Amino acid sequence: MAEHRAATSPGIYCPDNPLLEDVLVQSCGRGFRLDHARLFLHFICAKRWMHYIDEYEFARLNAGILRWYIQPRALGALKRYLTDNGVLITSPHSAGNYATGYSIAPAFDGPPKRYEIQYAPLAQKIRDFRAACGLTQENPDLHAVVARRRPLLDHFRDSLDMLSLPDTPEAMVEDLADEVDPEHVAYVAQCIKYCDHRGLTIDGFGWRVHHLITMTSSHLRPRLLLNGSQVAEVDVANSQPMLLSLLLQEAKRAQETTTPSTPERRGGRERDSSGGVPRPSIMLCIRSICCAFEPFVRAVPSQEIQTFLCACESGELYDLLAGDVGIDRQQAKHELFRDVLFGRPNVHGPLTRAFSSHWPHVLEAIRQAKQQLGYKSISQALQRLESVIMLDDIAFRLMDEFPGVPFLTIHDSALLVAASAEQVKALMLEEFGRWGINPTIRIKAPAVGSF
Repeated sequence: MAEHRAATSPGIYCPDNPLLEDVLVQSCGRGFRLDHARLFLHFICAKRWMHYIDEYEFARLNAGILRWYIQPRALGALKRYLTDNGVLITSPHSAGNYATGYSIAPAFDGPPKRYEIQYAPLAQKIRDFRAACGLTQENPDLHAVVARRRPLLDHFRDSLDMLSLPDTPEAMVEDLADEVDPEHVAYVAQCIKYCDHRGLTIDGFGWRVHHLITMTSSHLRPRLLLNGSQVAEVDVANSQPMLLSLLLQEAKRAQETTTPSTPERRGGRERDSSGGVPRPSIMLCIRSICCAFEPFVRAVPSQEIQTFLCACESGELYDLLAGDVGIDRQQAKHELFRDVLFGRPNVHGPLTRAFSSHWPHVLEAIRQAKQQLGYKSISQALQRLESVIMLDDIAFRLMDEFPGVPFLTIHDSALLVAASAEQVKALMLEEFGRWGINPTIRIKAPAVGSF
């Protein structure tokens, strides 16, 4: 792997297709460079290979990022050329006059192939972007978040460099034939092989850290190696619904008492990171997120919040709703997030009726908060709660108590060497326990003989 790390030109990935290559080679003199075209296609294909597409199978791209890499005039010429030649399909459902969703026409599609950027200014932009935690530099509101997480981001970069595969991609494709798209496996395998995976981003919406493994299939993750050792994923079941119960509890507590809980009672210790950047109290950060919802929980009985918490703690929330509606567990989870937690305020359907039959006041509080604070307020609060607990508290404890052990967080779970999984599970239970929560935490590892 050392020879790949020595490469100075960043790699991008496009479909390996002779028809596509002919179209791209003939683009000379059209107002954009060949490397610009490949980078644009890379953004589309990488999202599809990582299953980061919408329900219509279009990849949604950030126009600001595209224009940062490619001058607007060149970008417009590039889109027109690819569309006119049948390579690019734009989403017909996009709002406004500009498409935001893109896909590659089947005739020009193919498995991922790595290309090195030859145009020096573009190569430098890619290196700068990957080195600077990506989108965080575009959002001044995130500078404090990035500053306190800098040691953690450095640890993640080191851990990403320790990733490897136990088998050839072909063997893994056969092993995962019924669970994972072969192109997904091939793309992840090449990114790991050539170390084209170090770009970390923190999104401004939920303060979440994103990297290659956050978008890697849950079926593929346990088959990776960290520093040559087998990995396990320590996963918090029903994480975001459970954090909703935490939000309701803390908002209810703020409404019932004017005396704030102390860090000793309610979790969140004051600590400085190893980089010397003061880290604010986790307790105060979480309470500030929760207290914004205090007006909407006044009518929610404490007993109802407790029964909702119990369903989440058991890890059976999705199964309970699935049984009520008569659908499978994964569909129930999807509809809960779409129709109850993250969707518009007044969505009605079988799943919302099932939820209301168990927790009517909780659903009403969610709807009132969305109407008053915006329909994204609940999803943002839950993602930020998850981020603060998993990253600012649990991940820093892992760095402190398991020095030298590589690990990566995947929103509500941690990927690390399997030998440490039980100890990390105990640590996570302790941290959630500081908030009066006892979640179901599962250790996911590949079956014996799957390698």
